[in-house]
Amino acid sequence: MWSAFDGEVFQIGRTKGLPFLQDTLDALFNIMMENSDSDTFDTLVFDSLVFIIGLISDRKFQHFNPVLETYIRKHFSATLAYTKLTKVLKNYVENAERLTEQLLKAMKALEYIFKFIVRSRVLFNQLYENKGEADFMESLRNLFTSFNEMMNLNSENTGMVKFPSHVHYVSICIMLPYG
Repeated sequence: MWSAFDGEVFQIGRTKGLPFLQDTLDALFNIMMENSDSDTFDTLVFDSLVFIIGLISDRKFQHFNPVLETYIRKHFSATLAYTKLTKVLKNYVENAERLTEQLLKAMKALEYIFKFIVRSRVLFNQLYENKGEADFMESLRNLFTSFNEMMNLNSENTGMVKFPSHVHYVSICIMLPYG
């Protein structure tokens, strides 16, 4: 079923899924969490999330921004999503020279990706009282090291992905630790 998935969950109609944003996001994170022991669907879910964030970033659909913000603050409940989102993002950043189009989309969605990562970790901490804090901080350190390495690349392919990550850098730093 998902093996033939092309990464665009809204292919039927780009705007038809937005009125059901909460249900769509819940379904994506349920897929990720139901397969918590496997990374089979992580990239597909991540790409779908990036696609949705990209739609909402379009001026035509900006009125959905408050809906997404409210979802993250009040309805999002995937306590382990932070590990999977961080891992997929790090993989894209580490392979910046090969994945420029998808990485560019992810960089444009970076602020919201980090909002999901941070909110997921906050929810995890509420349940497990900071268990795994050192591992989480290490994964963030590794992710930011990968960002630094990407910024130092002099490839033509990586030039376009550097600017969007700079744009969101300040807002990401404000979120950490746990915005």
